[in-house]
Amino acid sequence: MKEMETQLIKTAEEYIQQEKYEDAFKVLNQILSEINPNSVDALNDLVVIHILENNYQKALEIDPFNEKARCNLGSLYLRQKKTDQALKEFEGVLDHDPHSALAHYNLAIMFAEAKIYREAENEWELASKYDPDGDIGDRSRANIKIVGDLMNATVPDNLKQ
Repeated sequence: MKEMETQLIKTAEEYIQQEKYEDAFKVLNQILSEINPNSVDALNDLVVIHILENNYQKALEIDPFNEKARCNLGSLYLRQKKTDQALKEFEGVLDHDPHSALAHYNLAIMFAEAKIYREAENEWELASKYDPDGDIGDRSRANIKIVGDLMNATVPDNLKQ
């Protein structure tokens, strides 16, 4: 078990370095819930994530309309299952800039995780529209296909058009 814990800690720390905090949060919670609830390394890394949350909040005190900080904070909230707070952050960006591909993309992730696929698809379409040639647009188009397949798979054959 210690070897598995060590490998997962390494994975979580790589995610943190890559700024994939949501993935790191999942791995660290997996360690604490399934492997070792007293893992000091996992707890220390969770502290790093909480420091990030505080830094995002401080950045927003300086610049309340900072798209990246607000979306990163929203994503962090989403991974912590704080959906209402995540929604508030994403909508805050869109109140200031309705054409934010990043905010639409993150809203789509939130809807997809809640299995509200039609709304997810709509948000990814907007993200793709507002970032047609960029990474967000590319990922959005790929996710539209995936969510479309999911919606088709959940509809009984006799109701498909």
